[in-house]
Amino acid sequence: MTNESAGAKHGRAAARWPAGSEAILLVEDDEVLRVLFSAVLGQCGYEVSIAANGREALAAVHGRAGRFALVVSDVTMPGMSGLDLARRLRAEGVAVPILLLSGHREADLASVAGLAVAFAEKPVPPAALARKVRELLDG
Repeated sequence: MTNESAGAKHGRAAARWPAGSEAILLVEDDEVLRVLFSAVLGQCGYEVSIAANGREALAAVHGRAGRFALVVSDVTMPGMSGLDLARRLRAEGVAVPILLLSGHREADLASVAGLAVAFAEKPVPPAALARKVRELLDG
């Protein structure tokens, strides 16, 4: 299969994923995952803003004052973790849905109790990410 046909196949698959037009803040320190997740969400029609860490995410949330419909964040990041970001947003009264992504399921599930956040285990397939995002936005 050529790269062109593989790209066309991925594009057709993305056309069947749940879609929307809401503004999403993606917080991911790994550049490869940031590009992948941003592309998936963008193909679904979402307006994606990117932050490479918790501090950038806080600045983005404060700068857009209520414009994000969802925050999708990695849990394990240097400086401010995704859990710390979620705690900070909740302490500031930010009620936007938050989806935390991590490859360390057991430890993270215990840590999110009481934060009113959703959790998805990495690696998260693109279609599963699209479905989870739509579920949270509709929920």
